[in-house]
Amino acid sequence: MGRQSSLRRLPAKLRDEVHTLIEQGRTVDEIRAHLQSLGADVSRSAVGRYRKSVDEMARDMRKTREMAEVLVRELGNAPEERVARANIGLLEGAIFAIQQAEGDELDPKDIALLARASKNLVQARTVDAALAMKLREEGRKAAEEDMERAAKAVSEEAGDGPTGPPMSPLDVFERIKAVYRGEA
Repeated sequence: MGRQSSLRRLPAKLRDEVHTLIEQGRTVDEIRAHLQSLGADVSRSAVGRYRKSVDEMARDMRKTREMAEVLVRELGNAPEERVARANIGLLEGAIFAIQQAEGDELDPKDIALLARASKNLVQARTVDAALAMKLREEGRKAAEEDMERAAKAVSEEAGDGPTGPPMSPLDVFERIKAVYRGEA
């Protein structure tokens, strides 16, 4: 395992200041000078590496956000099952990005957060599977009810006795489908 970056070892307050300076577009030299004025001993290369990793993480987060926006546009009126799967995929991507960004430098708190996120992901998949099963079952029942109504309509159409040439099973089926689709 590599040594932790000297900037990652800084107190959270100083790291927050570094992030603010990066967001303001300050140069590596300006960030280093500011940290040195606060008593932090960091090298120019350490600041450069840290800035690069923050920029890469920000780029990855923007890409993830853009993907989420596209998914929301594409799945706007989509069934809940597809939306849930898209959200799960985004969470998986976010967890992966965090792991890649942190590398060997994950501290126990980060590991606990990732473990909790993974647990939530598994629970989300379970809920997603249950929702998919429920939706399929509801769809099957609705289709059965519709087919039963269509079969009754065809049966009533035929009446009690033969009113014309007998219908073959295939003709009966085609007539039921037509009634089911609202074509008859």
